[in-house]
Amino acid sequence: MFYSIGECRVPVNNELRICHRMDRSYWNPVTGCTQVSPGCDHCYALNFAERFRGIAGHPYEVGFDLTLRPGRLDLPLRWRDPRVIFVNSMSDLFHVRVPDAFIAWVFETMQAADWHTFQVLTKRPQRALRMADQLPWPRNIWLGTDAATHG
Repeated sequence: MFYSIGECRVPVNNELRICHRMDRSYWNPVTGCTQVSPGCDHCYALNFAERFRGIAGHPYEVGFDLTLRPGRLDLPLRWRDPRVIFVNSMSDLFHVRVPDAFIAWVFETMQAADWHTFQVLTKRPQRALRMADQLPWPRNIWLGTDAATHG
């Protein structure tokens, strides 16, 4: 993907389409996480979620505790216009406590919503690699990781 100020170029159905920043969305079928590397030391999601810990009825009532949210699985299917979707901006889909079956459901939704482009970022690429053969990888799913220095 090529970014410039205010727009991005997104391949959709073998065509290059232009989208504006407002066309980017966030989809969090899982929220919460645990720190896995020094790259987590200043996690925006942790700081954001913990501000709402204990507020009854708030989506982050349990702070940054890992929470599966199956009621959100079909959300991208309801968005009709193509979007670039950051998957689990408030978690890591490949966290050890996210069941394999739940990850598969997320991938099934991404495959079905083929008019969107999904960006899946993980700090746990080893698990993603172990599961890779069990998951669909259509062109609209992009996987990325970051690297942090340990020690």
